[in-house]
Amino acid sequence: MKINNNLKEVIKTASNNTEIIQILALQDIFKSNRQRHKYLDTMFIGRYKPDFSTIQKAFPKKEDFEEFILSYKRKLPKKVFNEMPWGKYRELKIQCYRHLPRKQKKCMQTYLTYLKQKKRFFEEDFNHLRDEWLDDPTFNELYFQKLFEIRPSIYKDNFLEKTTYKFFQRTKSDDIWKNASNCIRYHKRIKDTWCQSWQEEEEMQESILFKNFDPKVQQDKKFKKYFLNSYKDIPYQLILDQPEIFDSCDKEFLQSLSSTQQLTMARCISCLFHPKKRDNFLVDSDSDQKEMIKKEMEKVAVKISPFEQALLEKYLKGWQSYKPEKDDYVIPPPCDDIPF
Repeated sequence: MKINNNLKEVIKTASNNTEIIQILALQDIFKSNRQRHKYLDTMFIGRYKPDFSTIQKAFPKKEDFEEFILSYKRKLPKKVFNEMPWGKYRELKIQCYRHLPRKQKKCMQTYLTYLKQKKRFFEEDFNHLRDEWLDDPTFNELYFQKLFEIRPSIYKDNFLEKTTYKFFQRTKSDDIWKNASNCIRYHKRIKDTWCQSWQEEEEMQESILFKNFDPKVQQDKKFKKYFLNSYKDIPYQLILDQPEIFDSCDKEFLQSLSSTQQLTMARCISCLFHPKKRDNFLVDSDSDQKEMIKKEMEKVAVKISPFEQALLEKYLKGWQSYKPEKDDYVIPPPCDDIPF
């Protein structure tokens, strides 16, 4: 990059002596070795706060100007971004989206372009979302895609899970939530979320109950099987949390289940209609908890018709006598020869 350091030309373009110093300093900071100016750039830009006009005079070439803005966008004062004619710098506008003034962030197309280019997100990136954009199906589809491309573990305070929950609540009637795969992805992200606020956490967990998803999704075999797999070790909890999963369990669905899923269903039927077998799954529960669980199960059992009960028991008959203590868990023999 070649920058004109001719003092006479700088004097002609500058409006006063202070601006002459600013222009020369900006050019020197940008063209010189970063190591030599390790602290100079921060001290100078922070102290003198150059405006858009001064930076433009220091870098008359568009490519030099854009390169400088991108290099020092985090250190430049807000007035630089407020004064810039963003219509002339469309690509730069996308790259500096987080630093734009509010009025420039109201454009949905600009935000969509910004989303497409981003590979890693921070909490600030999602704070720019506007409610009126969520009425656009195209925007929701892209936003959903980007939202689930991100790994939740690198963020603090579960902000990504909270953002996902808010997005689900706001767009629950959208077509993206009529897809079983999308709902499963949402459930996986929210199910292990913890929050500092107990009320907030309870609301998020409430949103992933089977009954709160679209009726079309509830009938999906893949979606039902996912819940069966999630509760395979605690069948009574499946009955308490997701009793609606037993609705419309027809012959075709029961025959399509894997052996593990059939076992989970059989355990649920045992808990519902066979009190003696039910106690086997509640060994670790105290007496008060047992009574509460039994009452809840009785409420669920009443809702299942005799025909549905007969159908479930017929196709799950082979699993009724399955003993989980022997067949599900293999306890390794003790090892006495430990090398350390």
